[in-house]
Amino acid sequence: MAAALTDNQGVARAVTLRASSAVAAAGTVNETAVTNLGAYKQLQVLLDVTAAATDVNDTLDVYIDTSIDGGTTWNNIIHFNQALGNGGAKQFWATVDPGGAPGTATIAVATDAAAAVVRPSMFGDQVRVRHVTVDPTGANMSFTFSVLALLKR
Repeated sequence: MAAALTDNQGVARAVTLRASSAVAAAGTVNETAVTNLGAYKQLQVLLDVTAAATDVNDTLDVYIDTSIDGGTTWNNIIHFNQALGNGGAKQFWATVDPGGAPGTATIAVATDAAAAVVRPSMFGDQVRVRHVTVDPTGANMSFTFSVLALLKR
């Protein structure tokens, strides 16, 4: 599904990175990328988990990835808190702002950030949602969630 876009007088752009829907199978999914973001300087992202009511050992990890080379290479900039299968509804917020405080070290991008970590200085001209679900028992896993973003100039 393509990301939905709205523009607020050219100052901000609201983006639905992932519309609310349920995931009931274990695996990794790369959602459709939002492109042409070179003019934006800040990314604010909301992960809205509206249902997680099955097994405690089921997990949902949601990442925001960015690309600076047209989508050939993707680097992880946000790894939200991990949602547990019996964790219920929760919301998590993250901000990526390369214009904020300068970074103090280089970032090894060969691996994903740990859970609940933001890499605020990385922001390319494309972003996408990637989510990983695990169901160790192969039983009744189900997470319903959406990811919304606001891009600011």
